[in-house]
Amino acid sequence: MYSGKDGIEISLQNATAPLAVVEVNIWSNMVLGNGDDGVQFIDHIGDPQDTNRRFVIAGNLIANNRKAGIGLMPFANTLEDYSGADTMEAVRVFNNTFYGNDYGISGGDNLVAFNNIIANTLSRGVWRIQGAPGSNSVVAYSMFHNNGLDSDQSNLGVGDIMGVDPLFEAAPNAGPDGTWATVDDDFSGLVLRSDSPAIDKGVAQYVAVNGERIPPSPLTGFTGISPDQGWREFGAPIFPTPTPTPVSSATPLSTATVDTLTPLPTLTSTPGSPTPITETQTLSPTLTTTSIPFTITSTITTTPTPQLLIQSVDPNSAQANTTMTLIIFGSGFQEGALVTFEGGLGLPQEIVAVQVVNSTMLVVTMITRSDGTSGIQVWGIRVTNPDNSTTVLLDAFTVIPEGN
Repeated sequence: MYSGKDGIEISLQNATAPLAVVEVNIWSNMVLGNGDDGVQFIDHIGDPQDTNRRFVIAGNLIANNRKAGIGLMPFANTLEDYSGADTMEAVRVFNNTFYGNDYGISGGDNLVAFNNIIANTLSRGVWRIQGAPGSNSVVAYSMFHNNGLDSDQSNLGVGDIMGVDPLFEAAPNAGPDGTWATVDDDFSGLVLRSDSPAIDKGVAQYVAVNGERIPPSPLTGFTGISPDQGWREFGAPIFPTPTPTPVSSATPLSTATVDTLTPLPTLTSTPGSPTPITETQTLSPTLTTTSIPFTITSTITTTPTPQLLIQSVDPNSAQANTTMTLIIFGSGFQEGALVTFEGGLGLPQEIVAVQVVNSTMLVVTMITRSDGTSGIQVWGIRVTNPDNSTTVLLDAFTVIPEGN
C-alpha cells in the first residue's frame, strides 16, 4: 500500500532458474496506490525463456496503482513503460478486481486471465496479452467497465462482458481523516451488490489452449450456479480467516505465498500519462518492371475440412446437481459450436458456457440435473457447428442421483 515503487516486484533472472517448477501464489491481498505497478514481473536480457516459475494471482483487489495493476517488463527494466513484455513464465490471473489503475494488465505470452473485473482504468484495461499462434494468452469470462480502452492488442476469449457496470457497493473514499494516501483510505466498497451482473458469470475451471486446467481442481465454495467475477464472492467476508495448507513432502512444487490479510483502506491517485508506443512502418521502394509474356501452370492443393466427430468426454459421469467442467474431445469443432444433451430421462442438463479451445477440444461448464425419480440417467451428447453440421456421441454421459 502506497509504496513509492511497485507493490510486489518479481525478477525473473535467467541464470537462477530452479531445476523443479516453483509455484508462487499471490492470494487475497489488497495492492493499493503504489507509485509504479501493483505487481510487476521483470524479464532479463536475452530471448524470453521460461525460468521454471509459475505464478497464480487470485482473489486480490489491485487498485489505484499509478501504472499497471499487473505489469510485465523486458530487459531488466524496473520502470514501467508499458512495453508489455512477452514473458514466457506461466501467469494465471483469476477472480481479481482491477480498479482505477492506469493500465489493468500489461503483457504476457503465457498469461491466462479469467473471472476478473477490470473497471475505471485510465488508459487500457488489458494490453498485449497475446503470443504466437497456439499460445495460452487469453482474457476470458471477465467484465470490463468505464475503461479508457477495454482491450488493445490482446486475445479476448469467451464469456467476456464489455461495457457493463459491475455495481459495486461503493466507490473508494479517503476515510475518516478525509486525506488520500493515508492508512485509513477505504476500499471496502469494491464488492458486489446483490443485483450485480457479475454474480454467477465466472467459471469454476478454465482450460488453456495447451489443455492445462486452471486451477487443477475446479473452484468450490461459491454460492450460486457458478463463481462470481471479481475478488470477492457476493456476501463473502472481505478479510477471510486464513487456513494453513500443509505441503506434502512428495509434492514436486515448492510454494511461496504472499498473503496480506490486514485490513487496508482506499485511494484515488492521479496517474502520470503513459509513454505512448509508436509503431513505425517501413515502406518498400517502388520498382519499375518490364512485362514479359509467359504461361504459368499451377497446382492448387486444398486441405479438407476435418470431419465433425466426438471421440470421448471427460469425465463421463457425475452426481446430480453438481456444477462441473466437461471436456469433449474430437475433431472439426468450430468457434460458436453448441452442445446439447439428448436421449436421457428426467430433467435436461443445464449448459452454462461452452469454450471452443481448438478444433479438437471443447470445454463445457454445466450443471447436472435430476428430478430424483428417474434413477441413473444416460445421455447422448450432440455438438452442432454454426454451419449446421452436427454429430452425436450416444450414451456418452451418466448422471447419478444424489445419495447413490
